[in-house]
Amino acid sequence: MSSPGVLVTTDHWQNSNTSEPFISTPSTVQNETADYWENQVGDYLYSSTALLIFLVGTTGNVLSFLVFNQKSMRHSVTSLYFRVLAISDTLVLLSGPLLFWFLGTFHIDIVSISSVWCKLLVPLLLSSCYISCWILVFIAMDRSVGIFMPHKYKIYCTKPRATASMILLSITVLTTVGVYNVVALEVDAKDGCGIQQEFKSFHKNVYAWLDLVLLNLLPTVILVTLNILIIQALKTRLTRTATMTVTKNSTEANKKTAQDRGATMILISASVVYILCTIPSSTGFLLKPLFGTDAHAKAQRNLYQRVCLILYSINHGVNFFIYCLHGEIFRRELRGIFGKKRAKYSDTSSGRSTFRSHLKDTTGDSTL
Repeated sequence: MSSPGVLVTTDHWQNSNTSEPFISTPSTVQNETADYWENQVGDYLYSSTALLIFLVGTTGNVLSFLVFNQKSMRHSVTSLYFRVLAISDTLVLLSGPLLFWFLGTFHIDIVSISSVWCKLLVPLLLSSCYISCWILVFIAMDRSVGIFMPHKYKIYCTKPRATASMILLSITVLTTVGVYNVVALEVDAKDGCGIQQEFKSFHKNVYAWLDLVLLNLLPTVILVTLNILIIQALKTRLTRTATMTVTKNSTEANKKTAQDRGATMILISASVVYILCTIPSSTGFLLKPLFGTDAHAKAQRNLYQRVCLILYSINHGVNFFIYCLHGEIFRRELRGIFGKKRAKYSDTSSGRSTFRSHLKDTTGDSTL
């Protein structure tokens, strides 16, 4: 029930309520659950699916960063949020699915090799999850200001303010979630990386519930509320522009509405993916009493946890495809990146000129 809910520390490598690992590790319950199909499916999810998510997700995040870092998009506050989101999502994939792949393929629990890896990789993973989550909330707030107060957008939503908010977010997460897990985690000779005995009561009765609220419930409430308000505002704007006489102003209004609609679809899609992929893991500890204590029950519990982990990892690896699906400007800039690489090897100045012209046709605050 830690950050990705059941992701790591307590519920992945160590159960917070007892000394028994919540998910089977090679050193403890791997042998007694090996004969059950649930365990074999769980190993397959880790050995194949986790690697696929890592490779595809990391590639997509790198491309997303490059697109939002293009000269024609770099000026936007929204693109700054998306660049940082791509970085934090990549850190999640590096410290999550990649380690799951090692565990499922080679039965090597990297975080349990030493206390250094346990106290480094697990807090990094959990902190990155929080940062990604709240940056998505920041993006929703940014879009709300752009929709409801467009004339004051450039006053309230500036790059210095966005940078300061993300720095404050990172410092807050690292000094709370990060430091707590560094202190509370330790490698046990039998059970591997997990919460130390003296912290288990606090972790079960306080931290787990704070984690559920701050990583899932509160962001979900904010995202759902803002998305509903934005959709309602856009519907009202569409109705208004539909009754306008065709003028220059109405044409510009229609163009602005279309851009806002595309950006809103990206926000809604990312929010829906986040909610659907994180609820199972964030509420996983509530379902723990439903599982038994025999070997078969452990295998079933392990499969459930691994499915939750895979879903949570997907949340950090699909944003690139959401941008491509709904972002017309994003697609154009993505094509421009590969066009630029081709033009680099071209000896014709006309080809370079065409590409430069291509990058100059994007204006306004909307980056998507």
